[in-house]
Amino acid sequence: MKTKETRIPVKLFISATPNICYDPEYKGSEPFTYEVHTFDLTGLDHRPDDILLFSENISITLPEGIDLIQKSVDTLEEQKKKLQVEYHMKKIVIEDKIANLLALEYKPDQESQ
Repeated sequence: MKTKETRIPVKLFISATPNICYDPEYKGSEPFTYEVHTFDLTGLDHRPDDILLFSENISITLPEGIDLIQKSVDTLEEQKKKLQVEYHMKKIVIEDKIANLLALEYKPDQESQ
């Protein structure tokens, strides 16, 4: 299944956030960081320092001929690889805990004998 050329309307919200680490003496330090969002920040509690600068309506052209099935398979394969790495890392932690427990040696107190 391949895509047809399609125009997709998008509203972008451009915001600025004060840089709490800003130091005018340090070259490369900027007083604000700028971000582009695809959602309106107005009224959101999780980023109270964000300052909405402006919004812009744009249109993006989805090109013709993108194989949606293959893109879906590729995405699932990437998810599978991430899960395999996560599983492997968690397994190593558990194996280390088991090895540490098995390495403990019980020594009764001399006084209690």
